[in-house]
Amino acid sequence: MRKKFLTVCFLLIFIISLSIGLIVNKRVKDNYIEMEVKMGLSQVNLINMYFSRRTEIETPLYRLAQVLENKSEYRVTFVNEEGIPVADSQDNSIILESNGKKYNIKEKNGNFPYYKIVKSLSKDVEVLEIYTEVFNLNGKKIRLVFSKELKFLKDFQKNIIITILLGIVIAGVISFILSLISITRIITPILSLTKIARKVALGNFRERIFISSGDEIEELGRTFNFMSEKIESLLNIVEEKAKNLQNIVDNLQAAIIVTDIDGDIILINKYAEKEFFLKEEKKNIFYQENFIEFRKIIENKIKNKDRKEEKIICKDKVYKLKLDFIYEKELQVLLVIEDITAIEKTESLRREFVSNASHELKTPITIISGFIETIKLGHIKDEKQLNHFVEIMEKEVKRLALLTDNLLHLSRAEKILAENSEEKILNLKLLLEEIRKSFFNIAERKKIE
Repeated sequence: MRKKFLTVCFLLIFIISLSIGLIVNKRVKDNYIEMEVKMGLSQVNLINMYFSRRTEIETPLYRLAQVLENKSEYRVTFVNEEGIPVADSQDNSIILESNGKKYNIKEKNGNFPYYKIVKSLSKDVEVLEIYTEVFNLNGKKIRLVFSKELKFLKDFQKNIIITILLGIVIAGVISFILSLISITRIITPILSLTKIARKVALGNFRERIFISSGDEIEELGRTFNFMSEKIESLLNIVEEKAKNLQNIVDNLQAAIIVTDIDGDIILINKYAEKEFFLKEEKKNIFYQENFIEFRKIIENKIKNKDRKEEKIICKDKVYKLKLDFIYEKELQVLLVIEDITAIEKTESLRREFVSNASHELKTPITIISGFIETIKLGHIKDEKQLNHFVEIMEKEVKRLALLTDNLLHLSRAEKILAENSEEKILNLKLLLEEIRKSFFNIAERKKIE
């Protein structure tokens, strides 16, 4: 941490110093160039006024250029319309075209005089060039070029660089010492805090840290102590809830099994261990002997992401299997297996009972309907036969009422056992005779003997 902090401090000092140096250099350069330009333009304006009044001159141009340089402190060059020098204050050559130099003069928005800054080819220094308008002199069109090397700017830039480097070194040394002192004061309590944090991470929530720095680190220490107390309290609550939840899961009358996608057991309750004799040393449920019959079904459900409930018959027992997925860091599978053997048997008895009850209800209704139809069609021979039919219908109505009462009683009791389970002796001959009399009319009409 010390290295990082010192590196950051040094980089900040370097960046700030460099930025300030560059800004100062830019401002000084701009101001210096602006001042030189103003001075040069003022000289140019005076010379323009001079040559605007005189179109003929006897003095040689190179001598005139030297005079103008002495008065303006600028190098003066006379050039023709093509930009080729014809006289220069620092070059006494008569045939100046032979030096191969040519000024690239481009009008700036059509306004003269104008200036530009170019790089000197012979020296590594910038040159300010000011161009005047074209004027007639001795019958020729001539333009003046004022130029000056910005040596002061170059020297100043060197001094700026040296100053910046010196400032960086001095500031770096001072900042290193001050930072080292500050870091030591800051890091010492942080190291203590880190040491206590490791112990807390290992589960020792009784450790406390005491810092008296009087700043934010002291506040951090108090907050850390409060956090440790809070975590310890919450952890106790979570552990208590986890125990309660485990007790609930263990006492459920259904097998709860959580595995990974490959079948390795993550969580299992006691009912599952007892029901399927699952052994802890065998972590994968698919390879445990009492769970083999479930393997193919579960693997297909996992493969097809099938969450539908399914009934499985295993060793004279009927189980209801429900599979679901838990999307944690890794996909987990939740299996809920419930023994529904008793429920299935009860449902079978209920279906059988409903079938029998429907049949029993249908018989008296059919008999009553048959006699009503006979009476409506007028097939009654005498009053005695009518009374006989009425007696049979009355008997079947009572039988129907009795069946209805029994069904209501069974519905209230929610049992499928008969109310009266005592043994009785029946006279089958009399019972069959009663049945024959009940169905005699219908049988006769359908020609059944």
